[in-house]
Amino acid sequence: MPPAGCALTSWRSWLSRAFVFALLISTGGVLAHHGYDTHYDGTRLITLQGRLVWFAIENPHTRIVIEARDARGVAETWTVETVPASRAAQLNHPLASLKLKAGDQVSVAGWPARDGSKRLGGHKLMSPDGREIMLRPAINLPLRRE
Repeated sequence: MPPAGCALTSWRSWLSRAFVFALLISTGGVLAHHGYDTHYDGTRLITLQGRLVWFAIENPHTRIVIEARDARGVAETWTVETVPASRAAQLNHPLASLKLKAGDQVSVAGWPARDGSKRLGGHKLMSPDGREIMLRPAINLPLRRE
């Protein structure tokens, strides 16, 4: 609210700035969310095997957190990101039927984060009962396996 005694032009100017500010804040999430291949290297596909730490079908992306061992045997925590809950429901995605729990042994193939963090864009999940679940189709072919 502008200070008392402001001229009408100042009031309109303040209102215009407040509107632009509100618009920027309300669209920030939309503007910040880029394509999958912006965050993940679609030319590289890696596979992790490890213990499930956490699994949640949520928006903006379903998250699978696993603890995997690197080549030296050191435990690393990786976050796998895949379809949002809303899309999983629309597509009747098999993720919804998985009864994953902490401690389950899983294998996940996906695209590594471009920023080098321990994140994967999920491609396929091998569940503890041996089912292979497609999380997201290939985004950028050809793939180079590591």
